[in-house]
Amino acid sequence: MNNILSEKEIEDVKAGKFEMGFYEKEDLIFMLFKFGNGPYMDAPYSVHLSEPFEFIEIKPGFGFGLTILLIDSSTGILKAIRYVSLSTDFSQRFKLAVERQKKMSFDKDLYLLKIQSVFNNYSTKDLVSRADAWCKIK
Repeated sequence: MNNILSEKEIEDVKAGKFEMGFYEKEDLIFMLFKFGNGPYMDAPYSVHLSEPFEFIEIKPGFGFGLTILLIDSSTGILKAIRYVSLSTDFSQRFKLAVERQKKMSFDKDLYLLKIQSVFNNYSTKDLVSRADAWCKIK
């Protein structure tokens, strides 16, 4: 498998079209990403695996900031960095999903089994089609 990043892929992460979504399934949240014309990617997220934090109030016209780092996994070299502002709607929906998840009990082994079950039964394309919210940046 070729893991070499092309200049186009690096440029797409740095400054290309960017889409971010999430899909909430019971106590699971799957983050969805797409850079430029590349494929969609997914990653599970659990607030229970993060350092404790509290959300700030999201005022109209504002949203969360997101720093994106593209690191070559074979060398550990940072290839691209980008900061984007997420829409108010997306930020509010994501905040509510995380707050719901935060209130649920958490068992890491059960969480990992549920994640594996979703990956066994749904493709990334399936998760994308079920997304609860999107933020698209051109």
